[in-house]
Amino acid sequence: VMAWDEYNELNYFITVIPEQEASYKEGMDALVQYLKRNSASVVANVSEDKLGAGRIMFTVNKQGDIADVQLTESSGYPAIDKVMDKLIRKTSGKWEPGANAEGAKVNQELVFSFGRAGC
Repeated sequence: VMAWDEYNELNYFITVIPEQEASYKEGMDALVQYLKRNSASVVANVSEDKLGAGRIMFTVNKQGDIADVQLTESSGYPAIDKVMDKLIRKTSGKWEPGANAEGAKVNQELVFSFGRAGC
């Protein structure tokens, strides 16, 4: 959803969350540690003042695989964007899919933010 005020374009994101959310089998802390550990060599030479807030959207499908990975916001460093995309894709099969109120497995779109935090 996009909106404009007098001065700026504003982006709003609406998320539909299933009854049981998709989850990384080893836990979110383990996912973050995996991403940090495996991106450390690329991130080591980054100037923090030039690093932006990157964002990757992806789907955890009904089988727990990763699908439809899209970089929706660059960190300002193509090498970091590329490694984060690659690492998210490598987690395929390591997710518990989401489920609806009846317990049926459902696809769920997730957003992962990386780089500098903030608006």
